[in-house]
Amino acid sequence: MRKPFLMLCLAVILISLLPIINGEAPQKPMAGDPNITIELDQPEQSVDVEPGDDGVLRFTGTIYCELPPTTPPGQYCVVQLQADAGGWPTSVPPAFTFDRTHEEEQFSLTIQVPIETSQRTQGQITVSGRWSYTPGAGGGTIPPVTGIITINGYSRPLLESNTKNNTFPVGKWVEVPIRVENDGNLNDNIELEITHVPEGLEAYLLTDEVMVPEKQAKVIMMKVRQSTGSPKVHKVEVSGKGMNGGRKDQDQHTVVLESRASARSIFTTPYIVIPFAIVLLAIGFIGFIIYKKKRSVKVEAIV
Repeated sequence: MRKPFLMLCLAVILISLLPIINGEAPQKPMAGDPNITIELDQPEQSVDVEPGDDGVLRFTGTIYCELPPTTPPGQYCVVQLQADAGGWPTSVPPAFTFDRTHEEEQFSLTIQVPIETSQRTQGQITVSGRWSYTPGAGGGTIPPVTGIITINGYSRPLLESNTKNNTFPVGKWVEVPIRVENDGNLNDNIELEITHVPEGLEAYLLTDEVMVPEKQAKVIMMKVRQSTGSPKVHKVEVSGKGMNGGRKDQDQHTVVLESRASARSIFTTPYIVIPFAIVLLAIGFIGFIIYKKKRSVKVEAIV
């Protein structure tokens, strides 16, 4: 009876020592899932995207990682953040490591918003991540948090005119088209003003304000007249100012105009009319003399 019992005890001991004989370390008890949260310091931020800006936006925040009490010594939780800004390039920091004595980390990430993005665009950054234990098995996802990205608007009016065909007759009112383009990133009310009119010219705008949709253009009219004088080249200064600020929220444009003599102006100019009248009178007088001479010759012939 004693011999089989001893053999059984020996077998149990050998089975328990088998992992050590094979070089296998005993497994540590597994910890439960950690409690991980992400908080953003800025729930909403705005960004400048006017040409000349960099369009870079930075969000900061904190990762809280509370490991369960059953976590064995020497086991760590590794957290890798992930960020999605709807296709805009983002950069995230390297992975963070936590244990029972270190449960909080600050982080910073950046978003590159494209220059000239429309002010109507509503951006959003979603920050999430994954966690895993080391050493050991286990891992999972971290609940996401979101931040709002608003695009700051800017004005950028551009004024143009056709300088090749801006000719007009002296003494007549004519309309000169001016193209008003909105190169800003939002619909804009553009205020117009004539800032300089040369001497001898009259000019005014048919409208002093125009609503131009984003990245579109409209044409307004300016009326001009040179009432008297010789034909000449005129330069009229016109400005346009947007309502939303920016580095180039105002544009100054020079409209080049050239007056030309009209048929009416030639015949109504005193310097032309007086000599012309003298010539006509002289021709009439000479004709009258010739007529008188011919008549007297006929009378003498009859006599």
